[in-house]
Amino acid sequence: MEEKRVKTFYDITARRWNDIINAVNSRRSADSIEPPLEEHELAEFRKMEAEKAEAERDGGCPLIFDNVEYDYDDSELDIYRTPVSSGINYNDMDRQDLPMKLHEAIRFAEEKHRTQKRKGTDIAYIIHPMEVLQILMGERCSIEVAIAGVLHDVLEDTDADADEIRARFGEHVLSLVQAHTEKKNGEGQKRPWRIRKEEDLERMKASGFEVKQIVMADSISNLRSMVYDYSAIGDELWGRFNAAKSDIAWYYNEKIDAFEEMQYNENTRDDYWELNSLFKHLFVEYYVIEDSAIYQKFGSEIHMLRNDEDMEWKETEAVPENAVPVSKVDAEHLEDCWRFRRCR
Repeated sequence: MEEKRVKTFYDITARRWNDIINAVNSRRSADSIEPPLEEHELAEFRKMEAEKAEAERDGGCPLIFDNVEYDYDDSELDIYRTPVSSGINYNDMDRQDLPMKLHEAIRFAEEKHRTQKRKGTDIAYIIHPMEVLQILMGERCSIEVAIAGVLHDVLEDTDADADEIRARFGEHVLSLVQAHTEKKNGEGQKRPWRIRKEEDLERMKASGFEVKQIVMADSISNLRSMVYDYSAIGDELWGRFNAAKSDIAWYYNEKIDAFEEMQYNENTRDDYWELNSLFKHLFVEYYVIEDSAIYQKFGSEIHMLRNDEDMEWKETEAVPENAVPVSKVDAEHLEDCWRFRRCR
């Protein structure tokens, strides 16, 4: 059997290089990378930071470092990073055991969520973590991120406890689930919506790439459900939630800002832009003055695109009275027509 080849750079694996690249591209500090950078990794991080700063001082195009391409067959791809816990080491598991560990997590989540339904529906709740898993696997996530994605709501919404998750799935999986779990009050009840969400946003902004992967997959799954249900019941949808539509829009808009780095990673960029699109379907209003201008309205923010040589979105104060409401799809189709002169 041919020896497995793992691309390395001065003892830095390709996966680790991508962690460094993503941090530099999104202007995050070295301290944001988990596990912490070793001395030789930090030296490469500083070198890339200096190159980026020099390019920007020269006034050229923003310097974006490309993700590393793995040089070995996908079937041999080592995506199982050594976990924090020494009790469960996914690297030491036989590859035939890894799918069974994920299956164990699926069975565990199904058992814990068995009596629960998706908010305002008769749909079994387990559908949601399964969709989160599907999204994460499409991003070629690690096995630990996949398991944490399946389990991301069990601490918050079921009787599962931290010791149980640690014993069955390891310390690293537990830390990922806890990073996605809202704190409750002294009686074990949920606190006011706004307080919970503000804390959630602060915690996520300070989190590493793996946590953001899970939170973004969770957000995509939630917005997919909301878009689907909105198409059927319209504004009745907002009655299901403990917050007004404007508050929910604020929360997801802040999340998208926190996910900015995800657009620079080849494995997450498509999901980042899907999240943007879903958000616009629900919360952005579109207006058109035929052959002249398109308007986007989100809360008090209004942007206008004129059909002229510039073709740039610019802030404006109001939507004109003669502008006609249109769907997101129609507005984007018209914009493409103007940009690429392919109207028909």
